[in-house]
Amino acid sequence: MTKKEKIALLSITIYTTITVIGKGVVNNVYGISYDQLEIVSIMIYFIPFALASALFFYFKYFKGSSFNRLKVNAWFVEFSVFGLGALFFQLFYGNYTDKNIGFIFQIIIFTLMVGIGEEILMRGVVLNALKERHGLYVAIIISSLIFGLLHMTNVFAGRSLSKAFTQSVTAFLVGIVLAWVFIKTNNIIPNIIYHWLWNMVGFLENYVHVSQTRDIMLFQIIFVLTAGMIIVISIIINRIKGRKNPI
Repeated sequence: MTKKEKIALLSITIYTTITVIGKGVVNNVYGISYDQLEIVSIMIYFIPFALASALFFYFKYFKGSSFNRLKVNAWFVEFSVFGLGALFFQLFYGNYTDKNIGFIFQIIIFTLMVGIGEEILMRGVVLNALKERHGLYVAIIISSLIFGLLHMTNVFAGRSLSKAFTQSVTAFLVGIVLAWVFIKTNNIIPNIIYHWLWNMVGFLENYVHVSQTRDIMLFQIIFVLTAGMIIVISIIINRIKGRKNPI
């Protein structure tokens, strides 16, 4: 194991430990489960520490490797259209007149911190640490597996094992696409914005139900999961042919 891989493992351990403690407090102290929106009001006090740990390891050991000149391509356009479209539908058609603005602000800040933290950790630290020794294909798969397993910790917030497993598999395929897009765009910012908008709109739609938002998010998850499976198959074929990095 290289020095950077050890650092990546340490960063994952610290980030996961902080979030698990937060989820345990949410469920065992406050009696709030993962599927309740109130989880945001508690986890928002833990996520800043997890985010700070991810940023620390990134800027100390991987600085500059994820903020290169942005390559605008079809992936960037798709992410932008979905993110802005979903946000527009949610804000334009949603009725927020009797809703708690303070809580909405918490959702915005919480999901932003999660988006930054998880992307910096998984793509900025883990993927970059693995690709130097194992190549991009292996780095994409392993970093996405870790991203999926990270979501299994939601059982500590009261989510059932079956639902957590389904979410973990989904997160693995989403992670494949996010890693692929990160490589293709040469910049982690599109990932952060997409991750943030996906989580934020999802939480807002659960708070203020908007059928148009639900429809566009359903279409997007089908698209991303399909793309994730295609990328995995492509990686397997290329590895069989002995190609290590030809993305």
